[in-house]
Amino acid sequence: MSNKDQLAAEVHEQLHYELSHMGSHGPVLKANEEIDAEVNKKIIEKINAHAYANYDKGWDGWIETMDDDDKIKVFEGAKDYDTCFHRAVIEVAHMTEITEAAAEGDANPEYMDQMTADRKRMEVEAEKSKAALKELENAEVNKKLGIPQSAPELETASIGSSAVNVELGISQWTGRKKDRTASKEVTTSNNAETGVASVHKMLLGKCPELKAVHDLTGLIRNEHYAMTMPWLDTGLRLLPTKMFFDYQKHMTGRQTQWHDLVQAFLDVYQFATAKAQAQLGSLYYQAEYPTPDALARKFRFSLNYMPLPDRGDFRLDVTADVNTDLATHYDTFYRERLENSYKEVWTRLFKILERMSSRLDYADTEDKKVFRDSLVENVLEMIELLEQFNVSNNSQMSAARLALEEAMYGVTPDALREDEYLRSETKRKVDEIIKTLPSLDI
Repeated sequence: MSNKDQLAAEVHEQLHYELSHMGSHGPVLKANEEIDAEVNKKIIEKINAHAYANYDKGWDGWIETMDDDDKIKVFEGAKDYDTCFHRAVIEVAHMTEITEAAAEGDANPEYMDQMTADRKRMEVEAEKSKAALKELENAEVNKKLGIPQSAPELETASIGSSAVNVELGISQWTGRKKDRTASKEVTTSNNAETGVASVHKMLLGKCPELKAVHDLTGLIRNEHYAMTMPWLDTGLRLLPTKMFFDYQKHMTGRQTQWHDLVQAFLDVYQFATAKAQAQLGSLYYQAEYPTPDALARKFRFSLNYMPLPDRGDFRLDVTADVNTDLATHYDTFYRERLENSYKEVWTRLFKILERMSSRLDYADTEDKKVFRDSLVENVLEMIELLEQFNVSNNSQMSAARLALEEAMYGVTPDALREDEYLRSETKRKVDEIIKTLPSLDI
């Protein structure tokens, strides 16, 4: 069977699967070479259906700003439908941040390099998840064949009582739209190939009310990630119960603030539309502007809390052997998710300590490196987070926290600036702590 036929078969076979069942990134195939137009069409139709159903959950950009050629390029070369959908998810996740930065003139090479690195990191993690799943599948086959297998080592404690899952859902109207006619004119006038450049117009120009909503949305997402740890790729994050009330209070306040800004934007929407007509000139097209009621429905803010099952609490009305196998599989998943959550905490700690070590590396006789008070404040904040995020009483994390408390005892920004010996000793202690951190492949 050819690759094209195989892909077509897989697409037809997998279209009935739940869209939440995502695969990982695979090696790429060039679009329109080994994937025929019919298969491309079916993939786009299925993902578009999901996008329309989740329009208010961040998928509006997929519908509003991308044509079919753009979408094909996103999942270009995918060998199965799951990979296509996973690539679309990642594209949508990054779309708002990238377009907003470009619109405000904040985009720079370093920023775009970071975005590329983030995407690559996500791809690597996806590959690891796929490999882990394959191991489980192989273990199941080996068992059926009677091949002995060792039981997995269980080193992590149950965390069902020390953490909950939280899902933050924010959707907003981007106020941006791809202009296909203008895009074609740009490529044609520059003797360029179709698709190498595109024109996205800001439907309301520089609307301060809409920008305020976008800015607060970005801030809320950053705060959400700072106060939680990763759990599932679907958006669920791990929230320690020690932080639950502070998180809930803070996010409830943000939710009220966000709704107030959204309402302020809705109040000026019609005026801003009329103003934009004069700014856009021939680029203005009335049909691209939603009605006030339709616009209001594009803004959603939700917080959902879900309990986290304990390890081993896996009970189904099945045979004891099957129940044991399922529990073992879940236990492996549980442990891997917790390890991934801790990896993010270790990464945060490493970056903060590495920066402190670097900024303290000078003598009074040399040109002094300027550092802000936040250099110390970030470390002190991390000490507290190490205690709160240690939901399984991890001994290594506890030891790192205690060592960091000892290193930072009595340390202030001004004291570090004025006392060369304190600065040298603090750097030495920080460097020693860095050496004890787990390998993170940073």
